[in-house]
Amino acid sequence: LAEEFSLDKATASNGGVIGYIILNQSGQLVPEFENKAFALKVNEVSTPVKTDFGWHIIKVLEKKPVP
Repeated sequence: LAEEFSLDKATASNGGVIGYIILNQSGQLVPEFENKAFALKVNEVSTPVKTDFGWHIIKVLEKKPVP
């Protein structure tokens, strides 16, 4: 979906993958996105999330401890 419909050219080309995000790292992403992402379990898919940047569907692929 992201490759075809995303308006974010930075992530659309790789299927919408944004990479790892770190819990409580201030300012990394908007709170609505972070809160939903960190509430999900591995392989779980979110309901649509609205932010000032548009609508997002989040899937957590992996969780790793911060070294």
